[in-house]
Amino acid sequence: MEPPLARMYCARGFLFIRTGLVVQLFVMETLLPQDFPLLLKEITDPPKKLYLRGILPSPDLKLLAVVGSRALSSYGKEVTKNLIAGLKGYPIGIVSGLALGTDALAHEAALASNLYTLA
Repeated sequence: MEPPLARMYCARGFLFIRTGLVVQLFVMETLLPQDFPLLLKEITDPPKKLYLRGILPSPDLKLLAVVGSRALSSYGKEVTKNLIAGLKGYPIGIVSGLALGTDALAHEAALASNLYTLA
C-alpha cells in the first residue's frame, strides 16, 4: 500500500502539511526581496516574497540539484545513495523537490551524510 499523498497549505506564515489524519504545523519566516540571496535578486521576474523554514545556505556552499523518477528502480536507489554518500565531508548541499522517489531519497541520503539539504 502506498502512503497517502501529502497536501501542503501555506497561510499567514504557517505551513500546514496534511498526510492522512496527521496535520503538522511549521512556523515559516517570510523573506522580502531585500532579504533574498544575491543570485535570486538577479532574475528578471523575482517573486514578491518567499517563505522559509530553517536557514539559507552560506553563499560559499555549492548546491547540487538531484532530479529523477518517482518510481525508482533498485539500481536508481543504489546510485542515488552512493552518489550523495560520496559527497560527505565536502562543502556541498543537495537541492531537490518534495516528491516521492528520487527527491525524497536525495534528502534522506543528504541527511545521513550530514550534508545541507534544501527543498
